[in-house]
Amino acid sequence: MEQTGRGHGFARMFDRVCAFLDERVGGAAALVAACQSAADRFWHSKLYFPVCFLMLAVFMAAGLPVVGGVLVMSTLIFLLLFCDDLLSILFPVVLLAMVGTEFYDELYSLLRFWWIGLLAAAALLVHIGAYARAPRNGGCLHGMVAVSVATLLGGLGFISREEYFSPTALYYSLGLGVVMLLVYLLCRSEADRPRSYDVAERMLQILYAGGLFTGFVVALFYARHMQEFLQDFATIYFKYRNFSATMLLIALPAAAYFAAHDRRHFLSVAFLYLMMLMTGSRSGLIFGTAMLLLCLAYVYYCNPERRAVYRRVGLISLVPAVTLLIALVPRLFASRMVDGALISPDDSRYTFFIQGLLDFVKNPLFGCGLGSMHNAPIFLGVEGSIVWYHNLIAQILGSMGLVGVVGYGWLFYDRVRLLWRKRSRTTMAFALSYFAMLLISMTNPGMFCPMPNALLMVAMFVVVERQPDTVAVPVKAGSVCTPERRLF
Repeated sequence: MEQTGRGHGFARMFDRVCAFLDERVGGAAALVAACQSAADRFWHSKLYFPVCFLMLAVFMAAGLPVVGGVLVMSTLIFLLLFCDDLLSILFPVVLLAMVGTEFYDELYSLLRFWWIGLLAAAALLVHIGAYARAPRNGGCLHGMVAVSVATLLGGLGFISREEYFSPTALYYSLGLGVVMLLVYLLCRSEADRPRSYDVAERMLQILYAGGLFTGFVVALFYARHMQEFLQDFATIYFKYRNFSATMLLIALPAAAYFAAHDRRHFLSVAFLYLMMLMTGSRSGLIFGTAMLLLCLAYVYYCNPERRAVYRRVGLISLVPAVTLLIALVPRLFASRMVDGALISPDDSRYTFFIQGLLDFVKNPLFGCGLGSMHNAPIFLGVEGSIVWYHNLIAQILGSMGLVGVVGYGWLFYDRVRLLWRKRSRTTMAFALSYFAMLLISMTNPGMFCPMPNALLMVAMFVVVERQPDTVAVPVKAGSVCTPERRLF
C-alpha cells in the first residue's frame, strides 16, 4: 500500500487496523498485499476491458442481467478495496448503468439489492482512507461549487416541501450538484499520483468501451426482435433509445482518436454510428451525423501524412455514402415520420421548451426546481425520472432560474477555458466528447443524468486538468501523429 503523502488521520487509522488484523490473523498483511497486486495487474492488463465487458454481456445475452450486474459490482468493490487508482472503477460503473436498460420501466425494483450498494459504499470509505490525499483545485472546482448551489436552491419559493425532498428529486438535485462535487474532489485527491500509463488515453478507452457496450445492448435488442424488424426494416421503439444515443455519441470521438492511430478502429466508428441510427433517436441521427463528420475531420487533422489518401477516399465514397443515407433514413425512421417530415411543427419538444421559459418567468431567480411535478400532465416519463424540458437551456432556466444560469455558465466557462489552455490532439478528442454531450442535451436529458453521464464528464475533465499546458504548434506536412504520453 502506498505510504507517500498519506498523512491524514484516517489513513493512519487504516494502517493501524491492518497491523492489528495482521497480529490477530496470521498472514493478513500478506493476503492484502496479494489482493493489491492482483487488482493492480488486472487494471493494467489487456484483459481488463474484455473481461469486464464479457462479464456483463454474456449474462445479459442469456437473460440474466442481475447475475452479470452482481459480478460487475463485486469487481467494482474488489477494485475499490485493493486498487489505488479510482479510474479503475469507472468502466464497471458505466456497465452497472447499462444494467438499468433491462429494467427501464421498473428501476425501483433494483432497490432490493440495496445491500450490495452498502458494501460498495463501505469499500469506497476504505478506499478513501487507504489511498486518497488532500484534493487541490484543478480549474473546475469553482464551477462545480456554483452548480451545487444552483441545484440546491433551484425552486426556492415555488416547489413544495414534499416535492423538494422526494427521493427522485433528491437524486437529481444532490446527484447533479453536491455528489458530483464530492466525486470531483475524490478524483482530484488521487490525480497527482504518478502513473505508469497514459491516463488521458485510458479515459478515452473507457468512453470507447462504454460506447461499444451500448452498441452491444442495441444490437442485442434487435437480435431479440429480429422478426419484427424484418417486417418493414424500420427501427423499433425502446424506452432507453435516447440514453443509448447519448452514450454512443460521446464515445464516437474516442473511437476516432484511436482510428487516427490505427485504421482498424474505423470499423468501430462505423459500428457506433450504425447503432446510433438503429436506436431510432432523431437526435442520434442529426447530431450523430454531425459528430461523425467532425470526428472524420479530427482524424484528417491528426494524420498529415495520410491526408492525400483521405481526400481520395472521401471523394470516392461521398456520393455513395450520401445516397445510402438518403435511402436508409426514410425506411429506418418510418415510425418517426409525421406527414413525411422527420421533425413535426407540433413536436412535444417545442412545448417543453416554451414551458421552460414560462416556468422561468414564474420564478426568475430560482426557477421551479428540478423535482417540481407541476408539469407532470404534459410529460410522460419512466419510473425514477423528473419532468424533463428536453433542452439544456430550458432545463437550466425553468428548473434553476438565474442561479442556474450563473452556476452552469460558470462551469461551462471553466471547462472551455481548460480545454483551450490544455489544447492538443488528445484534449481535442475530449473537447469533441464534451461538445457531443452538449449537443444531445439540447433535445434530451443528456448532462442532467447524474449516472453515468454527469459522472463521466466530471472524471473526463479531471483527466484534462492534469494534462500539461500547451502552446499551439503548427502541424507540419509529413509529421506523424503519435500518442501523447502524459501522466497524472
